Parts: sequence; structure tokens; C-alpha cells
Amino acid sequence: MKRLVPSLLLDDTGAWVTRQFNKRVYLGEPSNVVRMFNEMMADELSITWVGGDQDLRNKTLATISSQASMPLTFSGNIASPFDALQIMKMGFERVCITSAYLQNPTIASEISGHIGRSSVVLKIPVRSDGRGWQVWSWQRSRPSGLTLETLLRGFSSEHVGEIVLVSVDKNGMRSGIDKSLSRVLGQLKGVQKGYEGGVSSEQDVADLWGAGVDAVYSTSYLMLFGQFEAPLIDYPTFGHERYLE
Repeated sequence: MKRLVPSLLLDDTGAWVTRQFNKRVYLGEPSNVVRMFNEMMADELSITWVGGDQDLRNKTLATISSQASMPLTFSGNIASPFDALQIMKMGFERVCITSAYLQNPTIASEISGHIGRSSVVLKIPVRSDGRGWQVWSWQRSRPSGLTLETLLRGFSSEHVGEIVLVSVDKNGMRSGIDKSLSRVLGQLKGVQKGYEGGVSSEQDVADLWGAGVDAVYSTSYLMLFGQFEAPLIDYPTFGHERYLE
């Protein structure tokens, strides 16, 4: 099934979207955002926690899982099977790993051994250097020293249900998708494929689906409006044919 997935950033103060993982635009209370996507029948919701208060995190996630009528994916400091199991017990269907995988690729097999391959998502942020793709470190805000080509060469779909490639340069920019990055995804086999970055229209979403991408993750396209980036939750409707794939 093809999916369009709103991607939310949460911290101790509420829900946000970002531009190039730097500038933030405040959306409001997480429960209100979730309620609106419920009403619009979103396919799925991706939550990333960057706050410091773990008790508040747990309370917020429990509230979201009790309200949401769509599947939920969580990312944010998932570094062990214990971390993943905690999130699953809160009612989330999947967990997403990034930094832990870059430090230790075997973490995918460790986590999938406890919660199953289909519940593990690998999200990889990348930036183009003009010659290829460099894997980006969110924690350090700089290149990780690893190329996407090298990462994919060592990647095994045996322990990961979905891999998501994120264009750091296009994050939140609504400037159009990076078709060269979608082509990289299209070449992967045996795993669900996700793309995030620059989505600006229904046509962009349709083009990604047509290129073999299974899940289109989006931030500002679904949550901001106009040149002044006013917060406005929206979710387009598509023909039912995509659900038959």
C-alpha cells in the first residue's frame, strides 16, 4: 500500500516542523495535531521526540497512542531492544533508528529480534556533495564520514522493514522532491522504501509513488500554508487505487 505520512517533531513545549533541521515553526499542542490528522484519515503518523524530559515524553506518547486512529512510528534515542519495547508497550507500531545504526549496524538485528523486522524503520539523512550522497549526522550537525553508497552496500533488509532516505537540504523547504534520491530508493529490493524532503504538491507525492517509493514522509507540505508559513493542517485525498497495490 502506498502511504502519505505526516512527520512531526515534538519536544517539551509542543509540536513543530523544521526547515533543513534548523529553523522551527510551532504547530501547537500535539494532541490537537493528532486529532486533526485523525479527522482527515491520515495513513500513518511519524513522531520524533527531541525534548529532554523523559517523563513528559512518556506521558505525551501515551496520550497520542490513545487518541490516534492510524499506525504510529516513533524515533528519538532508540538505542537498544529495551528502548524499542518501551515504545511498543505505549501503543506504537514501529520504531525508527538512525544514530544508533550509524554507530553500530548490528542494532537493527538486536531490535528486530525482539519486536520483529516489520516494526523496525531505518531513517538515513543525506546531503549531496556534488559527486554523491553523504550520510548526515543529526547529533553533530555535520557529515558522518560515511557515504550513502557505502551504507547501502552493507545494508541488509533481513532486519529492517523499511528504509527512509531524507534530503537534509530539502527538509521543510517545499521546493520540490529530489528525483535523483528517489531513483536511489527505487533500486533497493526486499524492503519498504520511504522518502522525505521537499514535497510541495500532490504531483510530487504521485511522482514518488510512481517511482517505486512506498511511503512519502512530509512535514511543511501538510502543516504550513503560504509564503509566511502559517500553521495549517491539511491532508490531500487520493484515488483509492493506491490502496490496491
